[in-house]
Amino acid sequence: MSLPHAGSGSSGPGSGGSGGGDSGQPERPRTPVPAGVWLLLALAWAVLIGTQLWGLMAYGSMPNPIATHFELDGTPDAYAPLSPFAAFGPLWIFGCVGALLTALVIWVDRMPQHFGSLQLRGEAYARSTRAGRWFISVLLLTISVLIAFSCLSSWFGGPTQWFAWTMVPTLAVVVIGIPWMIRYMGAATRHAS
Repeated sequence: MSLPHAGSGSSGPGSGGSGGGDSGQPERPRTPVPAGVWLLLALAWAVLIGTQLWGLMAYGSMPNPIATHFELDGTPDAYAPLSPFAAFGPLWIFGCVGALLTALVIWVDRMPQHFGSLQLRGEAYARSTRAGRWFISVLLLTISVLIAFSCLSSWFGGPTQWFAWTMVPTLAVVVIGIPWMIRYMGAATRHAS
């Protein structure tokens, strides 16, 4: 008896002007991280940690000076004296960024549901959360592979003619993923309204 009364009239402490259809739905539903997203995160961290361990074992045989930057064709165009930061700096810096992205993937469903004029609640918020998790985890994996390849090329020379190709997955994720995210979030909002 109290449920119809609560959905019909003045009691709606957090309803924000939406009718009874949304009142039984939490505005920010907690959504579990999909298994596929956990797998992508695990692969990204396996690449970063494995590259770091490989570098530690090979540190004594790295060239001095060491290449620190490459042109698109893989030719080194900048060098620095061998040091832990020159060898591992990109891994450490991206490791910090990766930790923030991983935290964002795990706790994105606690983010605000208002993004400028875009208001997300209920199923729209859950759909956007899922899309964000997939996008960030795929991006994290592709950048991890790019960083690992650049480090290995710097340490050992390696097949530098493939260097530009390692950028393709990351660029594809950005060029395709961002418009897809925008369209997906827009569709989720229209679906919920």
